[in-house]
Amino acid sequence: MPSISISYRISDSADITGRIRERLVDYFGAEQIFRDVQSIPLGIDFRDNINTELDNCQVMVVVIGPTWLSVEDTDGDRRLEHPDDWVRREIETALNRGIPVIPVLLGNARLPKAEELPESLQALAYRNSTTARADPDFDPDMARLIKSLEAVLAEPSSTASTPNNLPRSGAVEFVGRETDLNNLHTQLHQSDCVAITALGGMGHW
Repeated sequence: MPSISISYRISDSADITGRIRERLVDYFGAEQIFRDVQSIPLGIDFRDNINTELDNCQVMVVVIGPTWLSVEDTDGDRRLEHPDDWVRREIETALNRGIPVIPVLLGNARLPKAEELPESLQALAYRNSTTARADPDFDPDMARLIKSLEAVLAEPSSTASTPNNLPRSGAVEFVGRETDLNNLHTQLHQSDCVAITALGGMGHW
């Protein structure tokens, strides 16, 4: 499943985002890169597909061009102000899930200030950013981005920890050890309800 998600606005940065994606595909492989429309099979609800892909995402690259912040809809309202704007929703989802977000600034684009963003996106203003400039700077900029992505992907995934919404009482890293199996057997007989979570793979009884 894709580990790197690319967020961008077509009207703001489609061409350069295509170059960025090609460079990342060359290095990491196509199966590791998710880029909304191009990655969604025909006939599939893109809302469900994007949510599913973000379930497996380890890092999001947000491509910000000169009009990313100001793009308007047909009524003249800023698209970022709409809760159902998909650029907004995918970044919100990544931030809420604790997925690392790397802003990539194109040309003279700047990182938006917190007060320029909807409240749900204001954390983006404090993310360390990098650049993607035109040639001859594109190659070194991509080398810097790839190095940053490698560092993030090398870190242990946060999804391998005990979920925050479960009681931590008695939580153990169960890998089939006899003592843990006996303890689990005892808990199943002593409690009315026991939560058993399987993280990073599971079997069945």
